[in-house]
Amino acid sequence: MKALVYTAPGVLQLQERPVPEPGPGDVRIQVRANGICGSDVQGYLGKTGRRIPPLVMGHEFSGQVDAVGARASRFKPGDRVIAYPALTCGRCPDCQSGLQHRCRYKTFLGAMSQDGSMAEFICLPEQLLLPLPAPVSYEVGALTEPLAVAWRAVCQAGDLAGKTVLIVGAGTIGLLALQAVRLKNPSLVLVSEISPARSELARRLGADDVVNPAQTSLPAWLAGHGADAGIDVSIEAVGLSRTAAQALDALKPGGTSVWIGNHQRQIECDMQRIVTRELTIRGTYIYSPAQFAQALGLLADGKIQTDPLISDRLCLAEGPEAFRFLASDPENHLKVMLLNP
Repeated sequence: MKALVYTAPGVLQLQERPVPEPGPGDVRIQVRANGICGSDVQGYLGKTGRRIPPLVMGHEFSGQVDAVGARASRFKPGDRVIAYPALTCGRCPDCQSGLQHRCRYKTFLGAMSQDGSMAEFICLPEQLLLPLPAPVSYEVGALTEPLAVAWRAVCQAGDLAGKTVLIVGAGTIGLLALQAVRLKNPSLVLVSEISPARSELARRLGADDVVNPAQTSLPAWLAGHGADAGIDVSIEAVGLSRTAAQALDALKPGGTSVWIGNHQRQIECDMQRIVTRELTIRGTYIYSPAQFAQALGLLADGKIQTDPLISDRLCLAEGPEAFRFLASDPENHLKVMLLNP
């Protein structure tokens, strides 16, 4: 089979590898769609230390069951599926309480040395799989993973009914968070984004207004929306010092900021402002299995617009080129899908 393999920083190769054989409790999946995550691109550039070559990339995917192991009984060849992409111990307190994403012993598809989904076939334990509902296409199914990231962040923000919310960053995760926030009945949803194209897309997907913080004073803009004291909740979906500062500066006293972004390992922040205004910062990391299933349900129910988010559709063999243009020109691409017909 063909697989997209990270072999060195900035180098991806389409390699020929043996088709994997499912173990007794495993299912072999013929992969049909893979989304390229921003973390994949950073890993490909060698910036994170979370991709150890040689490594098959990928964790956002959907596919069709091709074969099942002797003790696998939930699925049969031909079934359409997606997979929760974390392999966990199942025994630690977090796993036992349904918070498997916090498992200290977990491995994650396409990260560190755990081969991922950017291949023609992948074998996984059947308990990680969910059936892909009939209304959901393979490429939309592959968006379950990034939607689950956004959905958990919005859940971490608490009750948003009647609240004012600012989303910092209108990449794929920020735009999915925007739509998820809208489902929670806020009174006002604002977005901070420097890209004109992404700003326009944020408006199309439900933002009440969008600001370019490089051109407009954030406090004055918020005051123009009746939020001169600040907003209730901010969601940071970039992961840089300057965007984290925006997310904090926008808050009213007692406000909450949920941080998804994980781009810059060390950031600077105004600790005095956090302490004296009694601000709350909540980190959010991937998603629980329950939230992953909830994200799939949102897609199946048609509550999330996905077509505007998919900017490019390519085949697996075009993966090396896709990573190159995502690394060199990220602002002109959102979600790139690698499709296996």
